[in-house]
Amino acid sequence: MEFRSNAKPSTFAYPPPLEEKKDEAKEKVETAVLSITAKQKRRDAEKKSEKPEEMEVEEAKPAAEVEAEVEKKKAEVEQKKVDDTPEPDFELLTNPARVMRPQAKLISLPDDCRYQPMKDITNAGIIIMKDRRDGDPEDLVELVKAAAGGPKKEEEELPEPEPPEPFEWSDDD
Repeated sequence: MEFRSNAKPSTFAYPPPLEEKKDEAKEKVETAVLSITAKQKRRDAEKKSEKPEEMEVEEAKPAAEVEAEVEKKKAEVEQKKVDDTPEPDFELLTNPARVMRPQAKLISLPDDCRYQPMKDITNAGIIIMKDRRDGDPEDLVELVKAAAGGPKKEEEELPEPEPPEPFEWSDDD
């Protein structure tokens, strides 16, 4: 049985899982500048100014890098297309127990539903349903016992143990 939520799916959607951001860049610590370092930098600057400047030449990128950039751009364009698709105005829910209180006001049953509620379903709680098609056979889900903690079939087949024999308790110390 499905229930129709007349709200956009993103309104009551689960929040995205948190991702821990890894700081790849280490914190830069200020270093003390020595007078010797400043003198050395000045000398290096003077030597560079004496040399004639060379022209910068762009090197051709390898074909693999160019293809990778093109694929990245294509992926970005496809992602934008996916983001541009309009969000539906409703959502079909299969588990009404997962509905939150504010969302309960927006819940309704589809028109072609076999069952009809006896009272308004926006109040939440236990919902008693009336079958609209009495003559049709029903597909009911069979209950399955939980595997954890319950008795196993082997234990169910064994006879129940005898109760202990009666005894008298005396509090003599």
